[in-house]
Amino acid sequence: MIIEISSSYNIDLNYKYRIVFIPFGSIEYHGGSLPYGTDTIIADKFSRKCLERYSDLRDTCIYFYPVFTYGFSHEWLHYPGTLSIDPEIYIQMLYSIIDSIESNIKPHGYVFFNAHGGNYGVLHSVSKKLYSIHGKPFILIDIWRIAGRYGLKYCHACSFEARLLKYFTNMDVRGVNNEYCREESLSGSYMNYEAGVCGEIVIDVKDFVEEVCGLIEKSINIISGGV
Repeated sequence: MIIEISSSYNIDLNYKYRIVFIPFGSIEYHGGSLPYGTDTIIADKFSRKCLERYSDLRDTCIYFYPVFTYGFSHEWLHYPGTLSIDPEIYIQMLYSIIDSIESNIKPHGYVFFNAHGGNYGVLHSVSKKLYSIHGKPFILIDIWRIAGRYGLKYCHACSFEARLLKYFTNMDVRGVNNEYCREESLSGSYMNYEAGVCGEIVIDVKDFVEEVCGLIEKSINIISGGV
């Protein structure tokens, strides 16, 4: 069973396993070729695509929350329209959200689904801390870390992100294909990012979506004890 929190009038808790699913996106400049809400759109559409197969679960319910729209996007703040939340505030917001959910749904585990690379550091730290506090799974699935397994070192408004957006929305968009690589081993040595790509991905969009959906399935099985 899938319960979409934002459109529900009453929330049924009468399930053996309760799983909270929260997508994460951003509002930020995307190279002048993709919408500012690209990450948020992908987070929402990607989640729905992967979760649609779980509508008939009997003992397990997935509580699907709206996309956490605002992210950590300080590197794009010099572009008008970009929104970014300071890491300290972002972390406190997440703790407060989880406290709310723990007080009324009391789930058996969480899946954080991230479509904005800038959120990863914060979400990774928070997931580990929340696990130590609550003693239950807080599983983080980051689509760009998964893309990195297939050769994509960096992508912001690149052709692969454009293909993802088009796959889910049929929007006629094109990516920025200029090469932009930075020294990853020297964290903090760069200030201004550029739209573009570093590395070449060796998996097509459809197969990539299936790969990510498979990881979501594994996460659900972990939380529900393999049921």
